[in-house]
Amino acid sequence: MSGIAAIFNLDGRPVERRQLEPMLDAMAHRGPDGIGRFYNDQSALGHAMLRVTPESFEEVQPLCDETGALRITFDGRIDNRGELRELVEAAGARVRSDTDPELVLKAYQSLGEDCVRKMLGDFAFVIWDSNRRRLFCARDHSGVRPFYYYCDAKTFLAASELQQIIRYPGLPQEPNEGLVGEYLTGKLITREETLYRGVMRLAPAHMMIVTDHGPQISSYYNLDPSRPIRYRTDEQYSAHFLEIFKDALRCRMRASNGVAAELSGGLDSSSIVCTAQSMIRAGEVAVPRFEAFSLVYNEPTSDERFYANEAASMSDVKLNWIQPYEIDMQASIDGVRRCREWGEDPNGAQLRNLRQSVADKGMRVLLTGLGGDEWLTGSQYYYAELLSEFRFAELMRLLKTDWRFGIPGSPGHNRLKLLLWWGLRPMLPDKLRQRLSSLVPRERFPAFIPKEFARRIDLLGRMRVLRDRPAGMSFSQRSVHDQFVDGWMAHVMELEDRHSAQVGIEEWHPFYDLRLIEFCFSIPEDQRTCNNYIKYVLRNAMKGLLPENIRSRLTKGEFSETVVRLFDRVGGAHFYDHLTIAEKGWVDSDLARKVAKERLSNFGRSNLWPLLNAFAIEVWYNTVFHDGGDLLTRVAPKQGPSS
Repeated sequence: MSGIAAIFNLDGRPVERRQLEPMLDAMAHRGPDGIGRFYNDQSALGHAMLRVTPESFEEVQPLCDETGALRITFDGRIDNRGELRELVEAAGARVRSDTDPELVLKAYQSLGEDCVRKMLGDFAFVIWDSNRRRLFCARDHSGVRPFYYYCDAKTFLAASELQQIIRYPGLPQEPNEGLVGEYLTGKLITREETLYRGVMRLAPAHMMIVTDHGPQISSYYNLDPSRPIRYRTDEQYSAHFLEIFKDALRCRMRASNGVAAELSGGLDSSSIVCTAQSMIRAGEVAVPRFEAFSLVYNEPTSDERFYANEAASMSDVKLNWIQPYEIDMQASIDGVRRCREWGEDPNGAQLRNLRQSVADKGMRVLLTGLGGDEWLTGSQYYYAELLSEFRFAELMRLLKTDWRFGIPGSPGHNRLKLLLWWGLRPMLPDKLRQRLSSLVPRERFPAFIPKEFARRIDLLGRMRVLRDRPAGMSFSQRSVHDQFVDGWMAHVMELEDRHSAQVGIEEWHPFYDLRLIEFCFSIPEDQRTCNNYIKYVLRNAMKGLLPENIRSRLTKGEFSETVVRLFDRVGGAHFYDHLTIAEKGWVDSDLARKVAKERLSNFGRSNLWPLLNAFAIEVWYNTVFHDGGDLLTRVAPKQGPSS
């Protein structure tokens, strides 16, 4: 996981070492293979090197072109290398090496700002263009690689991690109450703001040009609904999917020291492991080592050892069993001190030992199943689609059998409510739909968020922000598009990146390959969900590659126990007795404690994430602005869930 840093003094001052070096020191863990730096009067670039691909062993960064006019600091992986090289050479540029930053630099040199529209892969980069006295910056389509920045009247900063920005000398550190409020609701809408006022993110699929007048940001990509994929048979869809899936894996097997893969036993991770191993056996890819890593759970709801063993046995891949890491208060504090952001959640923290085991084996790439749920689970908006197309028989059949909303025939499976909410409501104009939604009595955000705080930050207004959707989308395509621009998933990607970087590995996500996302966006809804099977096209594509008991699974592991155990270790509901963030007016301690008692006593049927988010904000604010305060003294002896 390489890292980048950049400084551009808009007022013309030369960049001093005391400005750049703290940013480089803060990302030293991202550069076990060396730290590079470049100074040029009012600009400076920094780079932390982690060599992963064979080509990366030729890299020297920041990289300069032959004229000395352009220089790049690049973090990432380019997947359409052959195609991009042909475009660059056709434009008259001479590519000096086979490295990814060289290709990107020459693409900018020959194609200008349009270069980023021609790139496929995971990337974040900054190019200093001395002839134009400007920076050109870009972040990949899905935000797999992070990009933070800050700009005032005098200085522009860019970095891979937020804490690099925070460590810049003299930069003000003030909480961003708007994002705090969003996080407490469990619904991150914004993709641009951070927990600190003025420190921003470059949103996925965006580029930025920075001149003396400051940054100009624009989107360079969005999903296109005008290119539907239609076949006559399920087999044609699954064959096309498998072709793209293999390409996505092939691009992510370019690792000199071998590739590791998470294997939970679920459909997504098992598909990755079994397909990758079949490609290795067939000689379609060459990789020094390929091993799977699974977590060991003893709770019946979480234990998927049977399925993981089935997948490993069928594919004949080496399977490493790892004990999950369980986070506690001290680890939470240490995480915030290290990154200056919210730390790991209990589910994410479980992978800490697994990531370390991958690093200990000398491998630097870990494949994950992230994205399978986002692109292939199906859309509730399908009801509206069927209704708008007068497919009433299919609509009634779906309402009778759709288990995504509860067991058919149970009180929670109210067909009329489903029809009104997911059938009629999406068909209304946006403004009318918002107006009607506001009239429905329901909890808009957790009860422990004070109304005065919600008004101060216009929390309801934030929740109502509508993403710009391309014209011509079907109702079902809305779900895929909404996931593509989801603020929470951008946050998840940054967490994954940050925690992997701490142990010197990179996480690569085959289901986040742009070609695969575009395919899932363009196929009919009945290829995502059909006959009560979600991920229908994936299941069909895995015939003969996956064990049948995995390919036909309708269940998956459930990990709420890990969240409950965290609360046991930090004092249960009593953690909320005296919250520092209550003094800021962000939460009501009494109501938070009441909600905690109610939900922890019935955690199997309760949403614990708002409580967990309040815990995370408390630990972050207390640690950053009060140096940990009394957090450790709040930890009581282990108590039951109803404490």
